[in-house]
Amino acid sequence: RWANEHLSAESETLRSLTERLTQANQNLDYAQRVAKVGYYKVDLATRVLESSIEFDRIFGLGLHDVRDLDHWEQWVHPEDRGRYRERLQLCLDGQGALALDFRIDPWRAQEQCWVYVYGEISSGDAQANHLTGIVQEITERKRAENDLSDMRDRFQLATAAGEFGVWDWDMRAGYVSVTPRTNAILESDWPERVEQSRYFDELRARIIAEDRGVH
Repeated sequence: RWANEHLSAESETLRSLTERLTQANQNLDYAQRVAKVGYYKVDLATRVLESSIEFDRIFGLGLHDVRDLDHWEQWVHPEDRGRYRERLQLCLDGQGALALDFRIDPWRAQEQCWVYVYGEISSGDAQANHLTGIVQEITERKRAENDLSDMRDRFQLATAAGEFGVWDWDMRAGYVSVTPRTNAILESDWPERVEQSRYFDELRARIIAEDRGVH
């Protein structure tokens, strides 16, 4: 009887631990899905890659897709494979972490998808070296960065074509930002960000006396 009760208690403990582990894995999968972050681990001896569910989703991997370091390059956009290959080789040679942004191959994604990949080489006495890290989908961030860059380019083009300069006064910080065209028009040599006292003193000196009191 004692043995049966002991086995029953152990069985209940094992069942409880299994349920907690299952719940923890579900919570981890949910967190990765929300953050759009997946993890991976590559055995550098066999080049076999282990991946999380979110990693597979980001790269569009199916159940029967081969997962290894050699196939990973095929998941990268053709125009970005050179950068990826170079950075990976540096990492494998012990010259820093694998850290870069790249686009996913268009055949694997329905629309342009950007990811950030980070990984480090780890080793132990009783195991082969591994490349372990994370991948995060950053498409929205990249779109915002590209939109901002486009806006800056169009703004600079418009100011150059319109023959006018632009300045922006950050009153809280006490600085004025000026464009190159502003310097050209006023024949000044202000840096891109100049202290407000210097800017307004020198600007006032450039205004003819009869106009200095005009607001």
